[in-house]
Amino acid sequence: MQYTYEEKVLTINSRITFYDNFNEIPSSLMDNITNCIKGFNHKLTKSPSITNHWIFFFISEANEETEEKVFHLCQSINQKNTLLILVCHNELDEDCLGYLKYPVNGIVSLPFLKSNYPIILRSLLEQNIFLQANMHLKLISEIESQNALKKQPIKKLILKKNKVKQFLNEKEQAILQLLLDGKNNKKIAETLYYANSSIATLISSILKKLDAKDRTDAAVSAIRNGWVKGIR
Repeated sequence: MQYTYEEKVLTINSRITFYDNFNEIPSSLMDNITNCIKGFNHKLTKSPSITNHWIFFFISEANEETEEKVFHLCQSINQKNTLLILVCHNELDEDCLGYLKYPVNGIVSLPFLKSNYPIILRSLLEQNIFLQANMHLKLISEIESQNALKKQPIKKLILKKNKVKQFLNEKEQAILQLLLDGKNNKKIAETLYYANSSIATLISSILKKLDAKDRTDAAVSAIRNGWVKGIR
């Protein structure tokens, strides 16, 4: 049976949900996880897990498409009563750390989950969090790297096109990027080989879509909405 991101399929127990686009979750693993959670619930007299919804969300790798799915999933669930565990089919890498900005409770690889699910589930039950051991040093390294970067000035602002493609066309995206670069209308026209009048019209369209007063306000709006990445 294949569970897709769009379908909220409850399996085995109404408190446990498995999402898998790859049909690679062994049924034995689902049974083991379910029985382990049931065992915890029977042993503990005061267990928050009784009302928790356990969600195991399987991903192939950390990328923009997967991150968008995780974002929408987090928006759709009751975070107060939910334990969300991301399970990567492949080995974890530094890119998986990016999911920590979302309300996820655990990040593990599928091989690690198969071998250590009792430890993982108990940690989630007692601490509400679990990060696979080999990610700890990567997390520390990433924090140190980010702290060092904060001391460096931002050299360039890069528009995240995937964040604005739904309401800005390719021409408008290119122009907004040049606005972030600090280019005036003449330089934008020269760069894109457009007439000055065409650039003015396109900028007006961008300002209207972003509800911005001027080009500076448009750049500030893009930054505040998280559509821009700073390169140091």
